[in-house]
Amino acid sequence: MLGAGEEDRSGWDESTELAQAIIRCAGVGIYIVQDGRFKFVSLLFQELSGYAEHELLGAYCLDFVHPEDREAVRRSAIACLKGRSSLPYEYRFIKKNGDIIWVLERVTSIEYRGKRATLGSFMDITKRKELQEALARSCLLYTSPSPRD
Repeated sequence: MLGAGEEDRSGWDESTELAQAIIRCAGVGIYIVQDGRFKFVSLLFQELSGYAEHELLGAYCLDFVHPEDREAVRRSAIACLKGRSSLPYEYRFIKKNGDIIWVLERVTSIEYRGKRATLGSFMDITKRKELQEALARSCLLYTSPSPRD
């Protein structure tokens, strides 16, 4: 039996351990943004982006989005956060080494440390985009009229 002022921490510890395991094994980078700045980034998010945790925390999240995609990302995120959409969206992300990758992202609104925040998942889909582009070029090549026609 717990004494006055004591809490049963075993349930909290179990939940924390489970949440950490889910984040590690989810197969997507997880992050939390509050007031436009990163507050949490999972290890996989760091690996995908090439940035270390200390380089991301406090940084403005849209600074890593390709300039041509920033406005579309902002609009898509707002639509998701306001409940007008639950669909993931794609955009180009600039890694630390300057490489550009395509990502599939989904965001939702949460409360984090007593304030409204954004919880996001982030997946590298660069290979899929490259295959789609190759297929489109191939289809175009084989559907174009030949010079003899």
